[in-house]
Amino acid sequence: MLAHTEIPNFFSFAEVYGQAVARAPTPAIFVELGTWCGASVAYLGMKIRESGKQIKVFAIDNFTAVSN
Repeated sequence: MLAHTEIPNFFSFAEVYGQAVARAPTPAIFVELGTWCGASVAYLGMKIRESGKQIKVFAIDNFTAVSN
């Protein structure tokens, strides 16, 4: 499994995701719109796993963006 740092990304808001997981009730559902290559949702998944909380994550993207 790739770490979020090994995935091409524009992810620069780890603190926001960490706070969201910390404040989330359990169970909870998170939805990320616009996942591009998935680095941010990979980070989110890591934080959820570390928390031990029951949080489902849905990542949604139309995959029409092109990376250079």
